[in-house]
Amino acid sequence: MDAMGLTYCLLTTVFWALSPIFLRKSQDTFDNVEINATRCLGFFSVAAIACLVTNPSLILWKYELHVLGIVFGMVILGNLIGDLCYMIAIDNIGVGRALSTSNSYPIFVSIFSMFVVGETPSMKLWIGTIIIIIGLACLNLPKKSSLPSTGKIRSNSLGFTLAILTALLWGSMITIQKWLVNTHNIEPLTFTFWRAVSLSIVAWSYWYIRKNREEKKHIFNVGFGKWVSPFIAGACGLALGGITIMCALLTVPVSIVAPITASNPVIAAIIARFAFKEKLSLIQWVGIVLVIIGGIEVSSSL
Repeated sequence: MDAMGLTYCLLTTVFWALSPIFLRKSQDTFDNVEINATRCLGFFSVAAIACLVTNPSLILWKYELHVLGIVFGMVILGNLIGDLCYMIAIDNIGVGRALSTSNSYPIFVSIFSMFVVGETPSMKLWIGTIIIIIGLACLNLPKKSSLPSTGKIRSNSLGFTLAILTALLWGSMITIQKWLVNTHNIEPLTFTFWRAVSLSIVAWSYWYIRKNREEKKHIFNVGFGKWVSPFIAGACGLALGGITIMCALLTVPVSIVAPITASNPVIAAIIARFAFKEKLSLIQWVGIVLVIIGGIEVSSSL
C-alpha cells in the first residue's frame, strides 16, 4: 500500500469537504455566477503562494503549449460546465439527490481509466466503489431543507440528467489529470497554478458577459468582508485540494483516488454534526458506515 498516496487522497477528501461549507455561506450574499468568480481569488492566491514558497520557477509553464490548451479545456468541462450542471441539478432535485448522483463519478473514472491510462480495476475496487456510492446515496437522502427554495421539485428528469452529466464531466476531468501526470510528468504545483489562471479567466469572463452594468456593481458593493467565505472555499477545495489530488495521482491509480476522494460528504456531515449541531438520521449513519467500509475495501486494493 502506498501510504503517502493514500494520505494525499485523505487530505483531498478533507479539503473538498470544507469547501461546500463556505460555499453555502457564500450563497447568502452571492449568486452562483458571482461565487464561481470570487472563489477563484482564493484558488489563484494560494496556488501562487505555494509555488513562490516552494520554488518560484514552478509558476513558469515549461511544457508544450497544446498541453496548456488541454488544461484550459479541462477547466471549462469540469469546473465551468460541470459545476454549472451541478448547481442547476440542485435547483431541480435538491442538494441531497444531486450530490449523491453526481458523486457516482468514480464509476466513470474506473471506466475511463481502462481506456485512457490503461488501468485495470480489480473486483475488490469495483465492490468498494459501489459500496461507497450506495453509502453516499444513504447519506444524502433528501430532506425538506435540501429542496429548492420553492419547496417543490421542478424537474426530476432534467435534474437527474444534469447530475449524471456532472458525474461524467467530473470523472473526465480527474481522468485527464491522471493522463497528464502519466504522459507529461507535470509538477502538481505548476499544474494547479495554471489551472487557477485558466479558471480565473473563464469564470470572470463568464461573470462579465452574464451581468449587466448594474448587476456588476453588486459584487463590489457588498463589502470585501463578504468575499472571505468564497475565498476560503476556493483556497480549500480548488487550491489545496487540487495540489493534494495531483500529488496522489503521481503514485496511486486514478480508479482508486476517485472513490476515496468522492467520500468527502462523510467528512462534511461529521463537521456539520459536531460544529453546527446538525442531526443525522439512522440511515445517514448507515451511509457513513458504508462509505468507511467501501473506503477500506478500495484502499486495500492498493
